[in-house]
Amino acid sequence: MKHPSFTLFTLHHTLSLIIFILVFIFFTSSLLAEASRPQPRAFQGSPVSVPINHFHMARALSGPSRGGIGHKLIS
Repeated sequence: MKHPSFTLFTLHHTLSLIIFILVFIFFTSSLLAEASRPQPRAFQGSPVSVPINHFHMARALSGPSRGGIGHKLIS
């Protein structure tokens, strides 16, 4: 006959292992989904071939944004 505390330890160990495996699979799958996103069309070719007018210059503002705008475009 098994000792009751040994059975409880085995059950706790098994549940902990299952939870650890599920968390590991969740984080691994989220990393794979992040890496498998397609790149924007402008960057599929060589970065040198992208025209400069596709980029917007932005200046970071310190402090909270005003009116929901976090960056101010430079003209």
